[in-house]
Amino acid sequence: MASHDVLKGGNFAGLPGGSCHDPIITLKSIIHDADINKNPLWILSQDISKAFDLVDLTMLRFALERIRFPASAVKFILSLFTKRTNRVFTAHGSTPAYRVRIGIDQGEVISPLLWVIYIDPLLTVLKHEMMDPYVHGQQNKLKDVCAIYVSNASGDLKTDNVELKLPDL
Repeated sequence: MASHDVLKGGNFAGLPGGSCHDPIITLKSIIHDADINKNPLWILSQDISKAFDLVDLTMLRFALERIRFPASAVKFILSLFTKRTNRVFTAHGSTPAYRVRIGIDQGEVISPLLWVIYIDPLLTVLKHEMMDPYVHGQQNKLKDVCAIYVSNASGDLKTDNVELKLPDL
């Protein structure tokens, strides 16, 4: 997938040869520019530490179909994460089994790849719609993803609601 540019969102880690170096340098440059020019700057940061636990299998299916995974492969992959149970190991023994209703397993070998595929539509929209790292008080182009805060020329904080449209490959 990495060598054929199947994923378009610019994910910088999780694939062979991937690194977070470039986005860190870009962010540092934006912060430096805002500091030097005394411009207000608002930065959005999302905590994805529980990302695997929150993967919706319907959306994962759409993401796999989006990059043209064969139907049999999609069905097989989704079967790994449906109708499954889990237990928690404690100092007093394991808990009774409970049904897992959402998410992919953190320890599965395929899970990091599935996460990269799952998040790629969002990253593709961000890359496509937000070419300029500065949102000079104009209407924000992200909606229904999370609250995005931007400052206008006077430094006032505002939020916008926008529709998320996934581009076709």
